[in-house]
Parts: sequence; structure tokens; C-alpha cells
Amino acid sequence: MKTMKRFIYGIMAIWMLALPSCQSDLLEENPKSFLTPENFYQSSSDAFAGLMGIYALISDKTLYGSYLSQESYLGTDIAYYRKNSGGLHYYANHLMTNTSGNLQTTWQQAYKTIYACNLYIESITEKAPIAEDEKNRFIAEATFIRGLVYFELARIYGGIPLITSITPVSELQIPRNTLEEVYKQVETDLLFAKQHLPWITEMSDGDHPRASKNAVLGILTRVYITMAGNPLNDQSKWAAASATAKELIDLGYHNLHDNYNQVWLNVKDDVYDLHESIWEIGYTAGDLGNNLGTFNGIPSSKGPNGEESKTVGGGYSFVKSTLTMRKYYGEDGNGYDKNLPDSRYHWNCVAYKLDGTNKPTLKDGEIVEQSEWALTKFRKNSSNGAYHYNKNGLNWVVLRYADILLMYAEAENELNGAGRSAEANQALTTIRQRALRTINEDGSFVQANDQPIEEANYNYDYSTMDQETFRQFIRDERARELAGEGVRRWDLVRWGILYETVKSLDGVEPKGYCWKNIQPYHVLFPIPQQEIDLNPMLKQNTGY
Repeated sequence: MKTMKRFIYGIMAIWMLALPSCQSDLLEENPKSFLTPENFYQSSSDAFAGLMGIYALISDKTLYGSYLSQESYLGTDIAYYRKNSGGLHYYANHLMTNTSGNLQTTWQQAYKTIYACNLYIESITEKAPIAEDEKNRFIAEATFIRGLVYFELARIYGGIPLITSITPVSELQIPRNTLEEVYKQVETDLLFAKQHLPWITEMSDGDHPRASKNAVLGILTRVYITMAGNPLNDQSKWAAASATAKELIDLGYHNLHDNYNQVWLNVKDDVYDLHESIWEIGYTAGDLGNNLGTFNGIPSSKGPNGEESKTVGGGYSFVKSTLTMRKYYGEDGNGYDKNLPDSRYHWNCVAYKLDGTNKPTLKDGEIVEQSEWALTKFRKNSSNGAYHYNKNGLNWVVLRYADILLMYAEAENELNGAGRSAEANQALTTIRQRALRTINEDGSFVQANDQPIEEANYNYDYSTMDQETFRQFIRDERARELAGEGVRRWDLVRWGILYETVKSLDGVEPKGYCWKNIQPYHVLFPIPQQEIDLNPMLKQNTGY
């Protein structure tokens, strides 16, 4: 993305703001030879550069660059991790300990981001000679990111220390706040951001992927449905989730592509369409890229002339589709079904390898070994025909409109049961109609028994479903629609069924061993032991 190039300058800005903590005679003799919070934010461009540094922090691989994007659906009912080593292995196979995996770096990067947000907010508020409305927007973006990071920490660890000001290290011997207190802060931050951020329609093209009021409403909806579920079970938040989702729906701005695949083709081609993709975190290939489509990519082999697999746009295919996931789409588990009408099945559950021609070789009608099924939405992007194997410029889609529709339908069902609004039923209908309409990367229509499927053959009237039937349908539909988008683990946790769902697959799933390892306390990850050693007032989560 264009804005991403500015992140380099932003990172430097954040780094330089930390310099005043260093004491030396040289710095005291020439205090204007470096930038400080007191003299840096002297213009809008200064403030913008600092803000880009904060966006860069959340794009790091320890947060959305990998760990928050590629870990949070592994070891669930839809995906398993085929490797038994590496950082993702611990999470995916439920082998986390207080010293394992990427826990330490994720915690540190999250709090580094929070500190940067606090420093930025205080510096802009107190010292920057910037117009009030513009200043409020800058502050709102930093507040939004702080709230978002606290939300992620709460889902991973439960109650964690809240720090909302620039606090010296000597004062960081503090206990964990309650989960209620953390979510209250998240809500406060997001509501402030909602008040001061512009709508997408008020932003210029060059502003993206900066946060908008639309993005805030979507994340607020996600926060509210989480608070309504386990472990808080604050039932009042169903109404809040419904209201925020409906506010976004009623704008009339967002819609779904006619073709489900188009969302991900846009990601591959670096097209940021804000109608369905409400907010993305931007990347560029190279050092500022990520490995989307690599670890969780389509398996690839040597090219036709012996080329390395990295030249054919493939991946390692460490992330595999479960048999259960394919059954959600209607597949019987015996092999690839070319006549299955749900287009999302053909895109998300990949039963082929790239053969060196950059074209898939489908195994129609054949039994496909479980180890060959990849669960992936991401197709590698290219520049002048050259693929970037480990450092792609694929954006991470944090939030899209389909999720808003599903969250709205779910919230309305929990509030009113079979008396849910007609708009809630229509939200589900909208999702289903698209899913049963298109297939394949070229957007060609679904073929069943060599005949186009007629939409009239399907019943899209969900108004007759009772509350429990609708609830289960929504849960399965979220798996079908949002597979591989980093939400499945959190859905299962808030529904209170993570353990029983995953454990029930032991002996059912022919591959993987995460089903054997899961324990009830795995709804939370352990606090890194190094953090407890530094701050003995932190208490470890149960079971670790």
C-alpha cells in the first residue's frame, strides 16, 4: 500500500521519541540535535509520521503480521498445523507453556505498542501546534489502536495490566486488572475513536489503510459479541452489538462482491476495495512484508523445467483443512467434490498443488489424502512475474462486511430468538446467496451435474427457524464464510465450546494431534514467565 512506505519514517519517529530516556553529557550539551516529544510534533506531517510508526508496530509479525493472524484458527475444528516444531506448533497443538512459543514477543510487542500510543497521545495533546479537529483525529487513531491491542490481549490472556499513561519502568510493579476493567477501557477507547474519526467516504484514497469510523463500528461490534459471551457473559452487550452492526449496515455504503473469490483476488492484486473489506493492515513485499500465503499457502512443487517452488507462487502448506471443515460445506470426506455448490469450499479448502505453471491441477473425483488439503484464502501476489516467497505484500483483512452481517444476525437471534428482525434473516440470506452462486478464481458459475445451479432451487427463508436452530446455523456459517480469517478460536471461546468441540474430534480426525492435547484451561494462554519474573504481582493463569 502507498501508506506503508511512510511507516519507515514513522518507525524512526517512534524510536527517536524514546531517546530522552538516555542520559549523557553529549545529549545535555546539544539538546536540539535530536527529536523529542517536546520539539518533534510541530506540524501535521510530523504527527502523521509518528502515527505511521504506531501502525507499523501492530503490523509486526508478533502481532498481525503472523501471530494474531495465522494462529487464531489453528487447533480448532476447522484447521490443524501439520508441523511438530516451530513457534506456531505450540499454539496450534495446544502445547503452550509459560516459556514456549512466541508468547514473550507477542506480549512485549503489544505493550510496546501501548506505550507508543500513550506517549503519542500525551505528546500530541499537550504540545503539538495542530488544529483541534485534526489533532483529535490523530489522537483518536492512536486511541483506537490502543483499544484494539488491549482487546487482543484480553482474548489471549484474560485480565492484564492496564497502562494508559507514560509510566516509568520503576512503577510497573502492578497487578492484573480484572477482565471487566480491561473491556471497559477497550470500550472507552473505541467510543472516543468513533467520535473523532472520519467515515470512509470522508477519507481520501491515500488515507488507507488508516482507521475510519466504519472500522471502529465493526471492531466495537466484535468487542460487544465477545463481552456477551464467555467468560464475561454480559447479556446486555447483545443489544450493543446489534446496534453498532446495524448502524454500519444502515449506512448503505458497504456490500458484498458478487463473487466470494473477488475479496481474495483483490488482496492478491493489492486492490483495497472498502465496500466489503472494511479495514486492512497494509504490507509491501520485502522486509516490510509478511508470510501470508506461505505457511498457510497452497502446496507447490518444482516447476516444469525444474524451477524452485518459490517461483511458482506456492507455499509450504503447513495449515491443513480438517475433515470437519469440509463437512461443514457438505463434502463427505472421501474426496474432492467438484459438484458441491458452496463456492467457498472450492476456494478455502484446497485439494490441489501448484504444478509449476501457476495453474491448479484439480483431483476431480479422486480420493485426496488428508495431508494434501490446505486451508487457505491467500494466493501469493507477484511483481513482474516474480513471487516473493516469505515476504509478501498481502494485506491482512482485519474486518469485512460479511462478518458484520453475521454478527448482526447472531446478536438479533440472541436478543429476540425467532422474533429476530427481518433484516437479521436477510443478512444471512445475503451471505448464503453469494456462497451458492459462484466458484473458481475466474468467477465462473457453479456447475452441478454439468448444469448451472439455479438460485430458485434453494430456500433462503430463515424466518421460520427457531432460536437454537438459527444459532447453530450461524455458528456453522461463520466457519464456512470466515475460515482462515483468524476468528474461529475466539468464536469457540466466546460460545463456551472450545474444549468440547476440539476434544470431540479425537479419533474422528484422521490427521493432526491437537485434539488429544487440548485441556479446558486452554481457553487462555499462559502469561510469559519472564513477565512474571519482572513483575511478581502478575499471577499466572490456571493450569500453567
